[in-house]
Amino acid sequence: MNKKTKEALDAMEHLRTPGDVVYVVMKRQKRSFLFHLWDTFIADTILSTVSDMKFKMMFLLATDEEGKLIEVKNGTISEMMNVPNWRYDDKEHFKKVTIDNFMYKKVEKL
Repeated sequence: MNKKTKEALDAMEHLRTPGDVVYVVMKRQKRSFLFHLWDTFIADTILSTVSDMKFKMMFLLATDEEGKLIEVKNGTISEMMNVPNWRYDDKEHFKKVTIDNFMYKKVEKL
């Protein structure tokens, strides 16, 4: 586990209870199908690489009752929001969710 992940887990400690699951998620602006088509087939490799790097790593604290998307900066929680329409099944089987034109996609389970 790297230093930033350890700092994030420490910052979320007061929110966590036994049995909760923490995921690393990638926040990325949702793009249209045509943008992805252009980016994949027409743009050169450098432009495509720069486009793919426009994302932010966050964490998802998954409980039986709710999911919270959490951003941690410098060891403190800087942003937190609830995942709408959370289901009990999402705790163990979360893949991705779109909120306000941003996609949050699971990277790994901690």
